[in-house]
Amino acid sequence: MYDFGRSSRRLRRRRTWTLVTAAAVVIAVVLVIAHRGHHFALVSGRAAASRASTAPRAPAGPSATATGTTLATADGITAPAIAAKSYELLDVRSGQVLAASNANLEIPPASLAKLMTFDLTLQALAAGRIQLTAAVPLGPGVRTLSRNPNISDMSLDLPPGATVPLKQLMLGMMVASGNDAALAVAEYVGGTESNFVSMMNAEAAKLGMTRTHFLDSYGLNGAEVTTAADMAILARHVWLTYPKLYAEFTDVPTFSWNPPGQHPIRFDNYNQLIGVDSAVTGMKSGYLGPSVGWHLVTSARQGQTELVAAVMGTATQQASAQLSRTLLDWGFAHFRDLQVAWTKALPAGGLRVWKAKSPRVPVTVAAQPWIVVPNTSTAPSSTMPAPAVAATLPAYLEAPVRPGQTVGTVRALEGGHVLAAVPVTVRVADPRGSLPAVLWGGFRLWLRHR
Repeated sequence: MYDFGRSSRRLRRRRTWTLVTAAAVVIAVVLVIAHRGHHFALVSGRAAASRASTAPRAPAGPSATATGTTLATADGITAPAIAAKSYELLDVRSGQVLAASNANLEIPPASLAKLMTFDLTLQALAAGRIQLTAAVPLGPGVRTLSRNPNISDMSLDLPPGATVPLKQLMLGMMVASGNDAALAVAEYVGGTESNFVSMMNAEAAKLGMTRTHFLDSYGLNGAEVTTAADMAILARHVWLTYPKLYAEFTDVPTFSWNPPGQHPIRFDNYNQLIGVDSAVTGMKSGYLGPSVGWHLVTSARQGQTELVAAVMGTATQQASAQLSRTLLDWGFAHFRDLQVAWTKALPAGGLRVWKAKSPRVPVTVAAQPWIVVPNTSTAPSSTMPAPAVAATLPAYLEAPVRPGQTVGTVRALEGGHVLAAVPVTVRVADPRGSLPAVLWGGFRLWLRHR
């Protein structure tokens, strides 16, 4: 006989469980929605507080100075008097402009154009497209330049078919400022000089040299233009990209070579600071007549601090060297580079993530830059204590979390003042978890913020 009572009880139990389950789902959804509203208000408040607490004092460092403002101006430090048409002093590690005057004044680069030719040659060497031992042919234009008695040259008026090792030509271009050597290198690397000049201008645009335009590979065309600011950008790029190789061709006091069938020729570096100032590591000079004046781009290192000075349009070659040295000495006296342990303040186990597939996600800093700060001590930079670091991070995150997502800030502190700040980002993705994980996470967060 069929037991209608038992069937009725089963039906009631099913209905009861259905109602309980539905109620639980409704309650969970309500909790999640309520928590989201609460969490949004909480995070918004935290974000506002974080912005207020982490805003660096002015002046502080690269992130605290307004566009176009030098660090010397921002910190009330008087820059030296430099009798040049324009100049800029740039901190290499941070990219911060320390001092400048008329730095965007457009002026013919003269032989500073060879610094771009040098950069593209180093680029080709690094890519393996050419070798320093390569035998470079000399085109007719090279011999024509070599015959001009009014310009600097490497004496490359050699018989047709003659070749010169690339390394010799690069030394002749950077030490002797040989226009013939620069043209030979340009034709070898670019195929033709016109193609190479296009490469020069493309590289200038890529580097952000917005006021620079080249018309030849060596700098004799007076219609081409650059600025002290753009040349500082180029010099910094060369240093950072080829930190050891560039000095092999620019930190050279003298250079000698033997043209076939001729006596050895010795060339002194046009950068008169090479071999005289131990801090100087190289770069390039330029001259294009009295109306343009003498240019000098100089790289120098003292302790951990690395600087580039671009001094444009001085009256004499000696003045370009003396004023560049004055500018560099002032920079080393008033500023210092600091390396910061940016990740030291980050939680080793990562940040807690609710409603996620994984309970924690690792975080890191978007970059670990050096910073430059006013030098308030006479002690060597190497003996100065490293800046303290402090992180501003949320107590937790909510899934989904995407890689590269900014979740906080790390600040470098000295004497309680903010020197610089970098963002903290998520290293890997953490997607939303299963339904139980989402419901449980929502319930835990609701309890946390009741």
